[in-house]
Amino acid sequence: MSAIPVPSFVWAFAAYLAASLFSALVNHATLGPTGLVYVARQAQYFVWFLIAAQFAPSISERTFKRGFGVIAGILLIWWIGELLQLVPKIGRFSTVGDRLTLNTSGPYETAILAVIIFFVAPARWQKIVMFAVLLATQSRITIAAFLVVWAVARPGRNALLITLIVPIALVFAAASPDLFQAGRLTQTQSPAAMLQDLRDRFDTVMHITSIADYRALVSQGLHDNVDYQTGDASFQVRAFKWALIIKSLGASTTQFLFGWGPGAWGLAVDGHYVRFLGEGGIVGFIAAMYFFALSLTGRDAPRIYRLGFFCMALSCIFIDAATSSKVMSTLWMLAGYFHSRRYRRSENAP
Repeated sequence: MSAIPVPSFVWAFAAYLAASLFSALVNHATLGPTGLVYVARQAQYFVWFLIAAQFAPSISERTFKRGFGVIAGILLIWWIGELLQLVPKIGRFSTVGDRLTLNTSGPYETAILAVIIFFVAPARWQKIVMFAVLLATQSRITIAAFLVVWAVARPGRNALLITLIVPIALVFAAASPDLFQAGRLTQTQSPAAMLQDLRDRFDTVMHITSIADYRALVSQGLHDNVDYQTGDASFQVRAFKWALIIKSLGASTTQFLFGWGPGAWGLAVDGHYVRFLGEGGIVGFIAAMYFFALSLTGRDAPRIYRLGFFCMALSCIFIDAATSSKVMSTLWMLAGYFHSRRYRRSENAP
């Protein structure tokens, strides 16, 4: 049996990883081992591609998908446990009582994971459960991303259903405003308003020249620099962080080309495209976008992997999803399994 060929999106990921490693080395004097650890973490997630490619010939697609169905059932039980307060919440979102977290690093990872399982799980009830989990996370960008990906998955039928459902939902919302008055969806700004706020922030924030400046303004001084009463509070925080990070690339030619290093901006930039740019500079950003492009459009990228990656890529507008352990490990597993299965089928074809 011949070796499985390496797909184009894996080569692109290797190029992105190399760019990240170079950035970590360039910034090692100021960043320390943090950048190397972040690169190692992403390489660790990729191991699931290799593992899945190895076990793919011995596990049927039916059995593999049933496994994801079992995960859907476990997440349902966990959700019920959170609702009944039998399962405590941990982490940064432990105080957010009305949002489902499933004890991940927050509802955002849970939302993307639910969408991925939705497309893999075989039974209809499992898909319904995963959609309910998605709604319970209240992750606005991932809910919107799911609708886009779902429409793309079966453009004829699903796009028609969305066309019919959206007007009904709008009429229902207009008829029952009290149900949505305190919800997160009502706090969402329009794209034009977001762009204007980001532009204003870019004009007003200071030009930082070190990671210490950023941490002082964000970690210790966020409440002093962000007006939580204007517009969407979560976007106001994002706009402040993004403006600081983008302007920081002008600190030097090195920062412009190679960024400040992986992990330089802490746990939450709340926008992975800005994180790519701030951590890897222009070189790292281009490498990341090359990886994204081949994962979304490459002919050798398995369909289920592309659908899950598409949801993740859309969510990356407002979420640091591309280095999430649960999301990327799952996507790499799907990529390795279905790439190996497809190659073995073509190899055994008469």
